[in-house]
Amino acid sequence: MNTSKAKIFVFLFLLFCLVLFFLFNLLAKEKKSKGSPVEEKKKQTTFLNEPILIIDLKEIWSDETGVPYRPRAVRFDHLGRIIVNDMGKKEILIFDKEGDFIKAFGKEGKEKGEFLGHLGGIAIDSENRIFVVDTYNYRIQVFDKDGNFLFWFGEFGSEKEKFSEPRGIVVDTDGKIYVSDTIQNSIKTFDNNGQFLEILGENGELIKPEWIALGKTGNIYVTHRSSSCVNVYEPTGDFILSFARQGENPGDIEDDAEGIVADKEGHIFVIDEDEAKIEVYDETGKYLLSLGKGLGYGPGEFLSPKGIDFDKTDKRLAIADTWNSRIQIFDVKDLFNNKGGEEK
Repeated sequence: MNTSKAKIFVFLFLLFCLVLFFLFNLLAKEKKSKGSPVEEKKKQTTFLNEPILIIDLKEIWSDETGVPYRPRAVRFDHLGRIIVNDMGKKEILIFDKEGDFIKAFGKEGKEKGEFLGHLGGIAIDSENRIFVVDTYNYRIQVFDKDGNFLFWFGEFGSEKEKFSEPRGIVVDTDGKIYVSDTIQNSIKTFDNNGQFLEILGENGELIKPEWIALGKTGNIYVTHRSSSCVNVYEPTGDFILSFARQGENPGDIEDDAEGIVADKEGHIFVIDEDEAKIEVYDETGKYLLSLGKGLGYGPGEFLSPKGIDFDKTDKRLAIADTWNSRIQIFDVKDLFNNKGGEEK
């Protein structure tokens, strides 16, 4: 009797497992069937390109504290050098155009040349001066091309010329400085000596603005913390349009839009942090293609990428691959001719 019950129990258990297996496969096929058109479309518009240079920051540790490098922003200067800010060690790193390490400067603190908390963006002006957003000291620090401290401007406060949480920064060809403030929901402008000029975004379109880029006509492109959209403004600060949305279709950004940059032809490159790709649009916000292979540790793959920049010739594109502790640099001179890479 006991043997008979055991056989029945085993039979029922196997039957139950078989039913579960059947249902699981049925649901998987249904999901794949529903998702395949979108997936196929996205694959057709993804451009893959192997990096021509990878700067591994783990190879240049400056001490034995064990604090890992976490590059947040990256810029090319007019000499072709690569400037990186690191939110782990609170340092600014300088590399030559071949990626060889030159020097690091800065440390955690509140004095001149010191930084507090996670660093914001960095910018380079026509004189190769380095502008660093020292977010939690509520100021912008300015250094010469060799990392020597020059001056700072800004302080904590809600007034127009003061900061509550500065984040992004860009400098135009005339030396005008644009700084985003995620708490005050605005972009503030200063002259090249740090004197306040005006505030943009007081009409309410800006919600936690973070990264900033300037288009070929002078339009201002802004990404926002915890948002997938990109807002576009005239140089006067008047709102023009918004593009990109949260989603998984081609041109959508899954969650957070991070770094943003424009090339000389007007193409806009936006980092999709969660998808670990770079979405590319024209200046009107029309989706063109995607860069990168997605999440991973290999060449062309990223873990939580953040900063992005072109060199001054538009031939090299640098990505701050933050959680892989490295900078990846791509040859993109033939990007829109479909050369130097492959489509999948």
